[in-house]
Amino acid sequence: MTKKDLLYNYYSLLLVLCPMLFVYSLGGVNLVYLLFFAGLIFSFWLTNFRYSLSVGNGLYYFFIYMILISPLAYGITYLQAGNFFQIGTCYFLLCVIIYLNFVKKELVLRYYLMIAIFSLIFFYFQELYFGILGGRISGIIPFLEFSYYNDVSNEDMQNFQENTNRSSSFFLEPALYAQFLLPALIYNMKYKMKNIVYVCCIMFAFILLRSGVGLIVSVFCMVVFLYHIPFKTQFRRYSFIVFSYLFFSLALLWITQTNYVVELTNRASEFDSGNYESSGFVRILRGYYLFSDLPLISKIFGVGTTNLSDVIQKSSFAFMFGDNEVYLNGIQAILIGGGGIGLFLFLLMIYRLYTKVDFTGKMILASFLIISFMASSYLSVIMLLYIVLALQFKK
Repeated sequence: MTKKDLLYNYYSLLLVLCPMLFVYSLGGVNLVYLLFFAGLIFSFWLTNFRYSLSVGNGLYYFFIYMILISPLAYGITYLQAGNFFQIGTCYFLLCVIIYLNFVKKELVLRYYLMIAIFSLIFFYFQELYFGILGGRISGIIPFLEFSYYNDVSNEDMQNFQENTNRSSSFFLEPALYAQFLLPALIYNMKYKMKNIVYVCCIMFAFILLRSGVGLIVSVFCMVVFLYHIPFKTQFRRYSFIVFSYLFFSLALLWITQTNYVVELTNRASEFDSGNYESSGFVRILRGYYLFSDLPLISKIFGVGTTNLSDVIQKSSFAFMFGDNEVYLNGIQAILIGGGGIGLFLFLLMIYRLYTKVDFTGKMILASFLIISFMASSYLSVIMLLYIVLALQFKK
């Protein structure tokens, strides 16, 4: 194996592990940052600082706008310097460039599918253990320093996961695990028995995870999957549609009699604007209240993502946010951070990437867009994973 092959394997594996490892630190430094920059130093030496980005300028326009224009507009609007340098956005763009240069399709898919299968096995073991003994097994890695939440140790997080009502394999939470699994579902949307078995295993995992994001996106994927089933005649196609409708209607009727749907219904009722602390309201609606309170110039040009905390404190809707809390879903973070122009450039970027990839890549990008309306996806490890994976399926 050459040095460059070693680098290809290193970054392909690191990309897949990021959604699990980003919650840990080593010596006070985030583990993903540490591993990324360790590889970066080696890649600089190997390539003499020569990199290429072959997906077109559409990827650059959005990030350059978010790095330069939005924070400048914030300074002009509020007559203060603010946090002009967008470190998180710069780091994310660097990650995209490096991963697209050193991730190989066959390697990243091999590592991704291996880890997805291994995590599924462990997830079902967690559920089996809970079903038999009534307790859960934590997936927190004990020999790493958990640092995602302040003042929460490995032992605290392990105890929380052992006493929660849902398993999440090796991941921080069920929603994150569901988002990690979705590309595996999409990749296996093929009409062969082994792929169908894999799809069924993943879909059943989504049901057990009870993640709203996972269920909504997986149902979207399955509708597309069923629609594209190749039939020799229209009669067979329509017969299958009718049969599927009857089957799912009966399944839905049965599910409504169980505690499972009661829990989902309770979670769906959290969108009442009067209950601004509920999970559903925080994830889906709260950010739009904040956006409506911005000055016109900020609605157009944004405020820069590093200035969100200051903007929240100045807003009449600050009471909806906790101390030092800036949670926004992906679309809201872009809309407030980059304004209407930033959101337009983001959607344009997704569209340009969409035109460059095949069916699998298109489904990954479409799934990411849906996730962005419901979860904090902007500049996240999930956004990085989805963009890089999607671009492995170029036409």
